[in-house]
Amino acid sequence: MIEIRRTTLDDWQTWKALRLNALRLAPTAYGETYANAAGADDHYWHRWWLERGDDAVRSIGYLDGVPAGQIACAEVPEFTEPLILAMWVEEDMRGTGIAGALVTDTLDWARSKGFPRIRLGVTEGNETARKLYLRHGFTSLGEFEPLHSHPDLRIEWMARDL
Repeated sequence: MIEIRRTTLDDWQTWKALRLNALRLAPTAYGETYANAAGADDHYWHRWWLERGDDAVRSIGYLDGVPAGQIACAEVPEFTEPLILAMWVEEDMRGTGIAGALVTDTLDWARSKGFPRIRLGVTEGNETARKLYLRHGFTSLGEFEPLHSHPDLRIEWMARDL
């Protein structure tokens, strides 16, 4: 059974475990590095809730009660629409519907906030993630920029109307 739970600060340790696994196993998918995150103090992890408050949604997907994935989306000053900042599904939980459920829940959150559009960046070459986003109605904006953690790689900006 799939369950998507919107998180609170009380969930920070589960969030941290998922995020560290994502950064370790997919180092070129994110703007931050495993080394930076692994050495961070508790406040670093609490910032996911403390800095963004109600302007963000952070959700964990559970499969039969086991944490299986995560997604974070927030209003970001440089864009007029919210931005999906983090998305991960544990490798042994892929193909179960967790990823789609996390994306759908995030789209519902953005709609409930009255946003007309949502945006994300995906690293070039990450076709699995790109196909997921295409299935959920995202399209390429034809805009690219270097990935912060690996400037030799680029992210492709995608968006979808709500």
